[in-house]
Amino acid sequence: MLGELGFVLHTITEAKQRAFRTMIFNNTIYEGRHHIQQVDAVYIKEFQTFSALPLEKLIRLGALMHYCYASWDVAHLALQRGDEQRLAQRTQIHD
Repeated sequence: MLGELGFVLHTITEAKQRAFRTMIFNNTIYEGRHHIQQVDAVYIKEFQTFSALPLEKLIRLGALMHYCYASWDVAHLALQRGDEQRLAQRTQIHD
């Protein structure tokens, strides 16, 4: 469903696993095994069209992806598109 809206799965930041049925491993019921109970995932919408985003959003996206998710590839792409926009704006001013 998210794919139909233009979102792609970028990364999974944390996956909490538990036993399928309550069991005791290492004297605790919270020891993970193979059943995924919860997962935190980051989806990005249409990263191929970052250049269409306003400069302020590109800067925010770059900071968020860098500092919150250590996703340096997407942060770099967002900030690179922002730099391209700034350069285009300066070029237009001086023409």
